Amino acid sequence: MRNSARLFPSHLRQSRSIFTASPFIATRLSHSTNSRNILRGNRNPQALRYRASAARSLPLPSIDTMENIKVTFTPVALTADSRPSLARSGACAAALPAWHPHDAIMLGGYTEEWPQQPQAQPTPRRAPCMEAWTFTAADGGRWHHVKFEEGSPVPQPRLTSQAVVVGDELWLVAGWNPAAAAAGGGGGVGSDPGSVEAQPFLNDVWALDLRSYSWRRLDVSGEDMPRISRFAMAPMPDGRLLLHTHRCSEHIMILDPATATATATVKDATGFGTAAAAGVETAAGQQQQQQPTLSFVPVRGVFPGDQSPPSRGLHSLTPAAAPPPDLFLPPPPPIQTPEAAVTATSPAPTTEVAKATAATAATSGSGSAGKPDGEVEVETKPLRTAMYVYGGAPQSGPMYGDLWVLDLDLLTWRQLAPAGIPPQARCSHVAAAFGSLPSSRGAAAAGSGRGEASGAEEVTPGRFLLLMGGSFYEQPGRLKPLGDVAVYDTQTNRWLEMEVEGTLPSPRNAAVMVPLKRQEAKSTAPTAGGAGGRDGSGSGGSTVDRFVLHGGWRPFVETYNDT
Repeated sequence: MRNSARLFPSHLRQSRSIFTASPFIATRLSHSTNSRNILRGNRNPQALRYRASAARSLPLPSIDTMENIKVTFTPVALTADSRPSLARSGACAAALPAWHPHDAIMLGGYTEEWPQQPQAQPTPRRAPCMEAWTFTAADGGRWHHVKFEEGSPVPQPRLTSQAVVVGDELWLVAGWNPAAAAAGGGGGVGSDPGSVEAQPFLNDVWALDLRSYSWRRLDVSGEDMPRISRFAMAPMPDGRLLLHTHRCSEHIMILDPATATATATVKDATGFGTAAAAGVETAAGQQQQQQPTLSFVPVRGVFPGDQSPPSRGLHSLTPAAAPPPDLFLPPPPPIQTPEAAVTATSPAPTTEVAKATAATAATSGSGSAGKPDGEVEVETKPLRTAMYVYGGAPQSGPMYGDLWVLDLDLLTWRQLAPAGIPPQARCSHVAAAFGSLPSSRGAAAAGSGRGEASGAEEVTPGRFLLLMGGSFYEQPGRLKPLGDVAVYDTQTNRWLEMEVEGTLPSPRNAAVMVPLKRQEAKSTAPTAGGAGGRDGSGSGGSTVDRFVLHGGWRPFVETYNDT
């Protein structure tokens, strides 16, 4: 990933313009069946690299596809005392648990500070940091600086890390400290070149107690954690953490927070698992810290000959609703004439396909075994979750614009060939899932937004995949930032049209985006999901998923401090 370093201002290039604060921008999404399509997805598609040479024709699932998406941007945290002290890019962020008084937390990043006094040729000061800021959406939005517990060890500054909430802690994994690289591989004057602080690419794992804001470093057992940055990480439904790096060609990395002891797994209101505790109470009442375990798990294509995603970094890895079972079935056999059918027989399905078919049928959420003719029993188990990889940067060449799905039960990859207008290929974008599915295909729940109750037993994963921003090479070596929004429907395998309104954010990459608590918007029209949609409740509410979008940068021009 040598060339990927250009995607962040690590080499301290001088900016060509003085930073001026833009209006703060928050992201709000709603989906309703009667919205007019005003704006389509990005109109500048790029040919997808490594696209399947002969895409299989897949039948569309028999669910309502009348979804129209409205995306509204609203400026928030407009006053100087309501935003972080410095603009930053390349930070990591996560949604806070439902019990926490704030909504989201942001860590680290690459800060930019301009001189206060006028200068003939002003030069910004850019540096990695290990600050923490929490965000509350109430009262116009506000960021709060986090003061770590006195005497607590603090991780070294970094960017392009990943963070996930595990129980009552925020786990921070790896990243990149360009200050160590700028010091010639050392962490500072007199530092040991072999020490942790001396390495620009990191392999450490830290836990931040979200009640006391004290740090502790975690010792990871199992496989050695490689030094990684610009990777992707997301929680699996069972509470384990899935890491995908540029080295993951035939395997994925799984970090298990609770391997050493039996720990209950609950689901937070996003629908994704979190370990119930960071430790185990001993007989003496003392907290015995668990030791997380890292493992390399083999993966493969869903059909013989299928490949895994090519090597990449600065991509997105997003938990969302698994595709319908049809997507993982083999293509239908060719139509045979009656004469040929006399002598020809269809080949038996392979063991892999048979397992895939059995697994998807067992978890599809419906069935009629043992019922009289005409009577169908519909189960209410939650819809399965899959992982979606989109975009990213190779070691050299143009950005990726491909979309892959990982089946978490079978550990098989499948490259998707969605219908609709594809977005521009990109890296360093933000991504999230939103929108619950109808209760006839799973538990009626709150999608990917965070509800009020903690430890919800059944929450449907988000149906839609949201992408925003990023950058691509407009010319060789020249990055162009993007300010568009793209939405993918996991259940129809299609890029959707959408309506966009409000104060649009400036094009940017390396921003952060985190889901906020859900709201119900009153509407007399039928809606998709939520309290008033196709879940059968009959009320007129339109489901609204809200996200906070902050920071990022326009490559080599300016860094943003808007929200």
